[in-house]
Amino acid sequence: MKILLIEDSKFQRIANGRALVKAGYIVVHAADGEEGLRAARENSPDLILLDMMLPKVSGLDVLRALKLEALVKHIPVIVLSGLGQANEAKLLKRAQPRFF
Repeated sequence: MKILLIEDSKFQRIANGRALVKAGYIVVHAADGEEGLRAARENSPDLILLDMMLPKVSGLDVLRALKLEALVKHIPVIVLSGLGQANEAKLLKRAQPRFF
């Protein structure tokens, strides 16, 4: 199973990546939202672990973009965040794809 880990914290990226590799997963890393979108398109991961607080393109915008693109919209995404649980409803509401 190939996992795309989109995380701007170098420490978190390395620690989580090592744990996933040790568990037998193939891990592709991305350090910002822009790089994460590109990696999702190029690597066809089986799962995406997505930080919400990212530079260049926010995690929320990455999530929206992923769910609007036919090539990658089927890939499950697990959101990682240091935000409190009180922000969960707000995040879920804002994460819904918008059609113009």
